[in-house]
Amino acid sequence: IRLNPTDAKIVGNAGSRILATTEKLGWHYIMQAALLNPNEEYWARKIAHHFAYLALNGDLSERRHQGEIAIREAERFFRLQGSSGERFSVCHDVTPVAIQLGYLDEARKWNNWVLEHMSYSIFNQFGQLAWLLLAQIELSDGKQRKSKILLRKALHSMQDGVATSAPSSS
Repeated sequence: IRLNPTDAKIVGNAGSRILATTEKLGWHYIMQAALLNPNEEYWARKIAHHFAYLALNGDLSERRHQGEIAIREAERFFRLQGSSGERFSVCHDVTPVAIQLGYLDEARKWNNWVLEHMSYSIFNQFGQLAWLLLAQIELSDGKQRKSKILLRKALHSMQDGVATSAPSSS
């Protein structure tokens, strides 16, 4: 890092290695790598996952701040057009945080993307989970009727779809 302080790959990879021993310093370098190369989707995805986890499981006094970081990085990741599986993964991890913090429009946008791109894939549980998350979003927004409609869509997708995994078949 001292020899190449402006190389995002070196700074970020060093941060990833440091995580095992000094978590706070490791995340500092990973965040620095994201600032050095804002077009690199890898760091945005990694930060979104980590801070979504902390927003749901970390220190209560820090959860809002950590959730906002997760949502900001998820939005940045989605703008960078990551692969479909990675986009679903970020959506799946960050949506509960967005719902909890009231970022319902962002959560709707992410899950509608999942329905558009992944609900008819061989992994139909992506679409099923998106319907369930959309129902939860509408329920959080005080729209019980719309939530019931989305729950019915989730149930129909589970009944009509071919089970491709244990969660889907259950």
